[in-house]
Amino acid sequence: MGHVSPLFRSETLVGVLALLFLEPGPWTAEELAERSGAAYATVTKEVRRLQHAGLITVTTSGRQKFLAPDRSDAAARALVRLLQAATKGGDPMAKKKDKKKK
Repeated sequence: MGHVSPLFRSETLVGVLALLFLEPGPWTAEELAERSGAAYATVTKEVRRLQHAGLITVTTSGRQKFLAPDRSDAAARALVRLLQAATKGGDPMAKKKDKKKK
């Protein structure tokens, strides 16, 4: 993930952020967990942190919660540039997929 990866707490966080901010959404926590390969509990913990930081919005429809980036936030816009550098514009989960194949 290059020189920006030390800025993030974990690969799971980078994966969740990249999916939310670089891939079309909205997403559910279940979808983020499945796509990132991370445990659902870990993903929901990261989602709560992102929501408290004001980086994502949560919309409820029935019993389902949909997560999307808050693109109006200046920090969120800067985060997109960092994530693009961290993933080099490619599939944000490619590195994780390659590790699972080995």
